[in-house]
Amino acid sequence: MRTSWFCILYILYAALSRVAASESECSSTNPCPDTQHCCGRNKVCRVNCINESCYYSGQCAPEEYCCGGKCVVNCSSCFDNSNCPSGQRCCGPLSVGENLNSTCEKSCLGRSCVDWYDCHGSTDHCCAGVCQSGGCSSCHNDSECSSGKVCCGLHRNSEGHCAESCVNACKFTSDCPSGEYCCGVAIVGKCAPSCIGKSCKFDSRCASGESCCSDGKCGTSCVGMPCDRTNACGSGETCCDLGENSIGTCGTSCIGKSCEGTSWCALGEECCGYSRRCRINCTGGPCGFDYDCMDGESCCGSVEGSRKCAPSCVGKSCKSHSHCATHEHCCGVVNRTCALNCTGELCRSDNDCAKSERCCGVSDGARGTCGTACIGKSCKSDSHCATREYCCGANSTCAKKCVGGKCSGREQCASNEFCCGEASNYSGNCGKSCVGTPCTENSECGFAEHCCSNKICASNCIGKRCVGNFQCAWGEICRSGSCVH
Repeated sequence: MRTSWFCILYILYAALSRVAASESECSSTNPCPDTQHCCGRNKVCRVNCINESCYYSGQCAPEEYCCGGKCVVNCSSCFDNSNCPSGQRCCGPLSVGENLNSTCEKSCLGRSCVDWYDCHGSTDHCCAGVCQSGGCSSCHNDSECSSGKVCCGLHRNSEGHCAESCVNACKFTSDCPSGEYCCGVAIVGKCAPSCIGKSCKFDSRCASGESCCSDGKCGTSCVGMPCDRTNACGSGETCCDLGENSIGTCGTSCIGKSCEGTSWCALGEECCGYSRRCRINCTGGPCGFDYDCMDGESCCGSVEGSRKCAPSCVGKSCKSHSHCATHEHCCGVVNRTCALNCTGELCRSDNDCAKSERCCGVSDGARGTCGTACIGKSCKSDSHCATREYCCGANSTCAKKCVGGKCSGREQCASNEFCCGEASNYSGNCGKSCVGTPCTENSECGFAEHCCSNKICASNCIGKRCVGNFQCAWGEICRSGSCVH
C-alpha cells in the first residue's frame, strides 16, 4: 500500500515538473508543446509572446515583432526593417534632425536617410539626407541618378552631379576640357573658354585672368566697382579711398585717394603727409613727422605747417637734431641749419655740434667752434677738450699729452702723468716719471716712486741715509743709518 502511494506521488511530481518546464524555460533540447512558442529573453512557452521582453523579432511568435524591447502585433516605432511586417520598411523621422521615432511604412519618401538603403523602391534615392523619388541633383554613382541621367564630375572626397550628359556640364573646372573653365553660380555649371559676364561668387568660378567683381559678374577688370577690401577687386587692383570711407573703389592707381598706411595704396605708391593721401613718392609733400614721409625720407624744416618731406634736410632750418635727416645734425647758434657735420660752426655747448664733435674754446664764456679736435683751444677741464685730449698746464690748453708742460698740480697733467718738481719753486713740469726731480713727500713723485731722504724722487732709496723705515722705499728697511733691502 505504501509503495502504491509513492508511485502516485512520483507520477504527479513528474507531470508538474513538465508543466513548469513548459511555462518557464524552453530551448532546442527542451522544446515547447506544438501549440506554444518559446518566447522572449526569458525563454518561456506561451500560446503568444505579446508583451514578453525581446531583443529581436525572432524571439516573438509569428506575425509578432520586437518593438521597443517588447513583442507586439504591430510596431508604433522601429529600429530596423526586422521590426516591420512584410512589404514595409523602417523609415526615418519626417524631417532630418527631428527627435522622432522611426516608423514602419510602405514608402520612405520624404523621410530622413543616411544612404539609399534607408529608402524604399527602385526609383527612390537618399538625397541630402532625405529620401526622394527620381534621383538626386548630386550623386556618388550613376545609380543615384534618375533614369536617363548619369553622375558627372565625380571626384574623390566630393560629390558629382546628375545630368543627361556630362558634355559642358561641370562642378569644378577640372571637369572641363583643357582651356575651358566651369562658369556660373549654380551647383552644376557650364564649361566655357571665358566666363565674362557670367554670375559668380568667387574667383574660382571665373576663367584665368578674370575676377569675380562686386557686381557678382566675372570680368577682366573690376576698376570703378565699389569695394570694402582689396580682395574684392581684380588682379593687380587695389580698393582705394578707404582712409576716409567705409566703401572704396577698385582701381589700378590710388594717387590722391585717402589712406591710413602705404598698404592702403596701390603697388609702388606711398601714403603721405598728415592729410594721408596716396602719392608716387612723398618728396615735397607737407608733413608733421617723419612717419608722414616714405621710407628714406625725413620731415624737414623747423616751422610747423611748412615742413616738407625730402630725402635730405641739408641746408634746411632746424631747432634740434630731430628736424634733420638720419646722420645729419642741427648746427650753429643763431640761424641753425642741418648739415652732415658742424666742424667750424659757432657753438655754446656740445649740443650745438654733431654727436662726434665738441664745442671747443668755451671755457671763458665766449662762443666756441665745433670740431673733432680741440688741440690748442682754451679749457678749464678735460671735459672742454675732445676725446683722448687733456686740459694741460697753467695756460690751460687742450693737447694729446702734457709731458714737459708747466704745472702747479697733477690735475693740470694728463691722466697718466704727474706734476714733477713742483716743490722746488711751486711750478713743476708734467711727466710720465718724476725720478731725479725735487720733492718733499712721496705724493710729489710718480707711480711706484719714493721721495728719499735727499729730497729727490727715486725708484728706490737703497744706500740713502735714514733715521727710520719711513725714509726708505716700499720693501726696504733702515739699518745702520742706510736703507737696505
